[in-house]
Amino acid sequence: HFWGEMAERLRMMNDPQFATVKEWLTDRYDSFKIPPSFRFRVTGKKADTPPIVFDSVPRINILATSSNDWFFRNLAEQDSAGGFLPRWLIMQASGNRRDVPIPEAPDALLLAPMANRLKQIGQLTGPADLSEILGPYGQWYIQTKRRFEEQSNPNLALAYFHRHRGHVLKLAVIFEASQSGTLRVSPAVWKRATDFAAQVERCIFQ
Repeated sequence: HFWGEMAERLRMMNDPQFATVKEWLTDRYDSFKIPPSFRFRVTGKKADTPPIVFDSVPRINILATSSNDWFFRNLAEQDSAGGFLPRWLIMQASGNRRDVPIPEAPDALLLAPMANRLKQIGQLTGPADLSEILGPYGQWYIQTKRRFEEQSNPNLALAYFHRHRGHVLKLAVIFEASQSGTLRVSPAVWKRATDFAAQVERCIFQ
């Protein structure tokens, strides 16, 4: 799902008629169980909405953007405390200013290599090999947890840390697969993952 304005969706889900949507999406994040069917009120008419029946576990990917002002205006504390928002990778667009009056045409020569790598990634199976980064991860874990604990609202901050500690490993696996087409995470890719996680961490604290 591509959500062009995340704050608009948050406002919608804060409406009483969508009272359980956030909880449902939160449960889907890392659940491997098929959710129960949802049956609407049955009147026996042709206009009845058919029941929603799942025959497999739904996997959901959401890419969303928002302006700062509108995002925070539609944000509730429960979105963080309840675990809905910490499951997202939150990034704030910043860095060097870029002015691009006329975007350049994409390099067509890069399409085939990208397609081939995506096919290679699609054929990967089995667990990721994190053996080369377990030591560095342990150090990162302790140092990062201390930074979250030192925030003005540590209870709320730790709700984010409990997901952040797993996100960094997922990032490492994704970066390794994109770089080498394998699931054996290297120390070099681990550095790339922690650099990206540091940007997410700064955004969470801000």
